[in-house]
Amino acid sequence: MKEFKIVPIRNGTVLDHVEPGKALAILTALGHPIKGSNKVVSVALNLPSGRGGPKDVLKFEDIELSAADVVKVKALSKHGTLSVIRNYDVASKTTW
Repeated sequence: MKEFKIVPIRNGTVLDHVEPGKALAILTALGHPIKGSNKVVSVALNLPSGRGGPKDVLKFEDIELSAADVVKVKALSKHGTLSVIRNYDVASKTTW
């Protein structure tokens, strides 16, 4: 049975397969959590990966990262996948 550690989001951005241990540094670099915001940000650390080894995952509900944000993320993690989610579907996906 497939188990979800973090529930799917309707709209927003997902950073998956991020280097383990980098999620909190990425949150800080992006300025999250934003004081007074009601936007949900989910973080999972050291999840098992189908690609082998652990991974971190970040989900930003109702937030699409800017190009400048993506540059910051790529500077902190050697690899990962960025997915833009719209209506629970992957609208675009990039891997680095």
